[in-house]
Amino acid sequence: MGLLLLFMGVSAIAESEVRVRVLRSDKPLSVVGQLSRIVQLKPDPIELFEGQSQQNFFYDQSKYQGYSVYVEGTGLKVDGVAVPEKVLLNYHASAKYQAIAILMMNEYLMGVLPSEMPVGWGIEALKAQAIASRTYVRNVIQHRRYRSFDVEATVMDQVYRPLESHALSKATEQKVRSALSETRGQFLTDQKGDLITAYYHADSAGSTESPAEVWGEGQSFGLIKGIQNKQSPYKSWVFKRSREELESQLRQHFGLKETARLRALRVSETSSSGRAHMVEAQFWGVGSRKISGQDLRKLLGFGRLKSTLFKMSFGEKQVVFRGKGFGHGVGLCQWGAKYLAEQGFTYRDILKHYYPTAELLESEAVQRPLASTEI
Repeated sequence: MGLLLLFMGVSAIAESEVRVRVLRSDKPLSVVGQLSRIVQLKPDPIELFEGQSQQNFFYDQSKYQGYSVYVEGTGLKVDGVAVPEKVLLNYHASAKYQAIAILMMNEYLMGVLPSEMPVGWGIEALKAQAIASRTYVRNVIQHRRYRSFDVEATVMDQVYRPLESHALSKATEQKVRSALSETRGQFLTDQKGDLITAYYHADSAGSTESPAEVWGEGQSFGLIKGIQNKQSPYKSWVFKRSREELESQLRQHFGLKETARLRALRVSETSSSGRAHMVEAQFWGVGSRKISGQDLRKLLGFGRLKSTLFKMSFGEKQVVFRGKGFGHGVGLCQWGAKYLAEQGFTYRDILKHYYPTAELLESEAVQRPLASTEI
């Protein structure tokens, strides 16, 4: 990436690039590896180092007065976390220290695809995932252009890990490349030609959810019912939490005093697909408080309370959640896509099934054509 783009500010960063926040820390950042270039970007660009021998760099905002520093090199690690060859280090009072990888779209998607979907699955499922991931990141780039980064490298956006960290065989790596190259420049748009937020999730348990009912968004893909992959490990699950621990978490979430005691917990409102839309927590002497199903998942851990499609038993000593599916339930169901691919459906069929109101268009129809280096 040309450093001139960084010097000119966020608005000038090429649209073919993705800024991925790979690390956030309360402490100064330590970079190790074969560093070839270090540049302080503001108030005026200052070359701090350019060569082949430096092995480490310590970024402390007090030394650099809070200005961003751009680092290039190979085999880079920031606080022990492997990062790509180009990374931006900065400090914000709200987010503290951040390491933001600067990636070309192709490189980013090569790290996302094997992180988000098992690469042993059918190629048509992988192609559908590739288009959903490409559409998602392009959409959020448009809406977050004034932020210091575009996407998180976690489930808060899309999971990204550098391709080399997956240790794929040559054949498997080629399969990932094929899924991307054979869908080159394809995006999902609404009827007006605008990119949709192409959400996806692991397992819908047979029924997808509306974005409006999960996050209050206006867009809708339509509710899809009828496909449940019996091979899915998430077809049923049980999660248990001690009443005392859950009580403590809810108290903290609602900002209640430690004397508040949880009297009952129940699903007070369900969505059109039967998911827990709102959950009511009743406290002795305090009254009721409500939390959305998705916020409850976030509070307890997305990997523990796997979905909001659950039944709940509130006992004297513990609370038991019995549910099915994994994820928010919006958009593409990955286990459903796997099943459809195994039945001979193409990626176009799969996308039409899970995004029935969307159009599959080439890049020329999406505001700005992609650069030739992109996939």
